[in-house]
Amino acid sequence: MTTNGHHKPIGVRHSFRYREAQDTYEMQLRHRKCRWWLLLFLLPLLLLIQCHKDITVTCIDAETGEPVSEQEVTLAYDAHFLFKSGSFFTTEKINQTQDTDDSGKTVFRKVPCSVFSYLFYCLSDMTVSASSDCYEPAEEKRNFHFTSSVELKMTPLREDLHVKLLDKKTGDPLPYSTLVYTYVNDGKEKTDSVKADARGVATIPNMSACGVMKRLLGRCVDHIDTTRVDVPCQDLLEPNDEQALRLIPIKEKFSADVVLCIDCTGSMDRFLGTIKSNALNFYSDIQRKCIDEGKEVSSMRIRVIGFRDWTDLRTFEISPFYKMPDEEADFKVLVSNLNADGGGDGPELGYDALCQALLSDWSPDPKVRRVVILWTDDESHPLSARSPVADFSQMSAIWNDKMKDNSRRLIIYAPTVSTWTIFETTWPHTVRHDVNTGGGLRDVDYEEIIRTISKSI
Repeated sequence: MTTNGHHKPIGVRHSFRYREAQDTYEMQLRHRKCRWWLLLFLLPLLLLIQCHKDITVTCIDAETGEPVSEQEVTLAYDAHFLFKSGSFFTTEKINQTQDTDDSGKTVFRKVPCSVFSYLFYCLSDMTVSASSDCYEPAEEKRNFHFTSSVELKMTPLREDLHVKLLDKKTGDPLPYSTLVYTYVNDGKEKTDSVKADARGVATIPNMSACGVMKRLLGRCVDHIDTTRVDVPCQDLLEPNDEQALRLIPIKEKFSADVVLCIDCTGSMDRFLGTIKSNALNFYSDIQRKCIDEGKEVSSMRIRVIGFRDWTDLRTFEISPFYKMPDEEADFKVLVSNLNADGGGDGPELGYDALCQALLSDWSPDPKVRRVVILWTDDESHPLSARSPVADFSQMSAIWNDKMKDNSRRLIIYAPTVSTWTIFETTWPHTVRHDVNTGGGLRDVDYEEIIRTISKSI
């Protein structure tokens, strides 16, 4: 009975039987017994349960913090089982290798384990490692049972890089020349330089073996600077001729003043479009072609004279000299504002434009080349009282007397008519390229113009 007066039920079991000798019935009451201890026999069965888990590994560049993709990662671990494959107390060596994705991660899925292992080998370690040609070996030891992710910090492998500097014409090494190199460090571009040794080999010390050199520039006396960009460091681990910088020996080094006389009448519309689209690269394209010719333009000034006809509202559009490349942007703005219109009667003011070009504010230095380039698709009006000079003979006197040194060059793109063919026979250092009348210079390729200019200066 409980303290509050209620009866407490008793767990009992009963048996009922008849005793014939006494002719009586007998009933016995006994306490019910609970055999809970039998459950202990089930516990060993739990140790037979096998399980698995996922482990994520992330590879990070130790210097930049950027993820390392396509990195081979290995996970090694001894998995313990009470019973597996017909044997008790089994140990299985797990060794899996996978590559990281673009985010620098790889997931080892369903790595085997067991309840037995969790209870009796809970301090077991696993080893996560990575190595490649680009990074020093990295390794982490972690408790297997209580680890779901691992971060490996990869230290870039450092190597000395080697670049040969050779003479492009002879193939000979250029000893004690200079290599200027630009690379990325801590997310910022940095530039440094080294000297080549007696073999013409420049050594860049302690660079990331799998990085990229943003720029390599070879420089040597009496040679034109030579540049390569985005060069894989793996290509520079050993000095070789294939990856060498080949510097062109300088035949000539000079400065130039260039005047562009451009017919801006309506028929020149298509050609003006070409000029505008290439204006930004005009100076660099000339430099490029000059390098192919073994020349170096140390400085250049460009002036533009746009011309039409006397009947047009805007007869001339004349600019000052632009110093390249410092004022290249202003040059581009000027050319982009040139429009093809007017000039409906045939002959244009080509002679007047040429006179103004000859009377430009040239550099007084006699070593500076003086170049005039004229484009037109029609013949020219003769000089008149409104012109800078009275007639053709006076214009010729400027070319032949005042500009008689050999640094002068005149390049004419014009049709085969008498007003333009006369220059070929009477003016030295002059070349003319034929253009069909009214053709708008459509048959003159931009590269041909640049090539002609580079060969003429």
